[in-house]
Amino acid sequence: FFYCSHHLKIQTLIGDSSEDSFKIYWPVFLCALAVWGLIALVMSREVHLIGKINRFISISLMITLLVFVVKALTIDNLFNMIATIFDFTHVRASDVGLSLALAPFICFQTFGRGWGTPLVMASFNDFRSNVHHLSIFAVIGSILFSLACTFVTIVFYGVLKTKTTGFRFQAMHPQTSLYVVFPSVFGNDSRFWLLLFFFMITSSEISSITLQLKGLLTSFFDEFEEYRHRKTEITFGLIGFFAFSSLFYCSNIGFSFFHNLNYFQVFSQALIFLILLIIVLWIYGPSRFQRDIHFMLRISFPRLLIILIQIVTPLLILVILFFGFLFVYHSSHIYSQYEQIFGLMLKYIPWLILPAYMIFRLANHIGSIRERFDKLTKPCDWYPVDIEERQKYEASLGDSDMSHQLTECTILADEYENE
Repeated sequence: FFYCSHHLKIQTLIGDSSEDSFKIYWPVFLCALAVWGLIALVMSREVHLIGKINRFISISLMITLLVFVVKALTIDNLFNMIATIFDFTHVRASDVGLSLALAPFICFQTFGRGWGTPLVMASFNDFRSNVHHLSIFAVIGSILFSLACTFVTIVFYGVLKTKTTGFRFQAMHPQTSLYVVFPSVFGNDSRFWLLLFFFMITSSEISSITLQLKGLLTSFFDEFEEYRHRKTEITFGLIGFFAFSSLFYCSNIGFSFFHNLNYFQVFSQALIFLILLIIVLWIYGPSRFQRDIHFMLRISFPRLLIILIQIVTPLLILVILFFGFLFVYHSSHIYSQYEQIFGLMLKYIPWLILPAYMIFRLANHIGSIRERFDKLTKPCDWYPVDIEERQKYEASLGDSDMSHQLTECTILADEYENE
């Protein structure tokens, strides 16, 4: 009764999404406020404490997922249930074509939504950390985590269909049915597993959001050092803005709009990765990249690996973007015109920040338009923030390899440290 009543509430919420009436689902509204409050509390702590909190969350996630995997392995008729997945008797040709088109798209998503985001915290540590092995472990861990979640979902979904004979899942948003009645597979202790299941989902999102916010704010204050004295106000102002914006998705109309954003997620992610590869390995250059990696990690990548990352990887991302565009285009008919416009606005208007920032830098530089443009298109040398590490970096380069940008950054950093 507990799960059926909550499922009917959610289905009612989704069922009203096509109506003009605006309704707020208050339990979701209050939970959203609580989650953003936890994020604000975590962001108010020191960097090392944020790292410890995220480390605790990551370990808790792995343990919780392992418990679900063990439970899935002990379910009766497990092999028969898995065998039905590979039954292609009633598969249509259109389904095969869609699966082939989605294969590279899903493979790219398996690597995680920016699996390198936890490594942002490494910028606050000494370079003695073995970031190279940690990055490889992050990729492998993300793939195993995704495969484990897929396995548990398939098994529990099959058990759920056999236990709830005659129960009709919502066709438009089947994920909602799974989220609400998923823990009922565990029998009498369903409420405990419900709390454990949603703890895993909520804690993973809190960890992801805090790391992304930390990386975003760190980059912002490194670029605009004059705003560092207002770091607290800007941090909590940004969290408040995100919290206020997310409350719209606690309504029936916002819930439908939210699902539309999923179709643009991986497409935008692949585009960001492509731009990053172009900036790092084509504009900044492979020689500078190799030099900085050697200084930080004391390792050198083989030339063949650099060629693969510089040429082959962008080509593969272009293929993924092509299939992603086809998938987004063919899936657009599911949603109304207003929902499609809303999704396009949220996903592509932020890209206007890049040319807007370039125009801002052009306006604040001195010289002719061509001189300003040439200066902005030249790569700016990276340098360590720590004074001792920066001196070592300058010594390793030598005066002849020092650029004007690096000298400017060094003088500004020294002035900031003296203040």
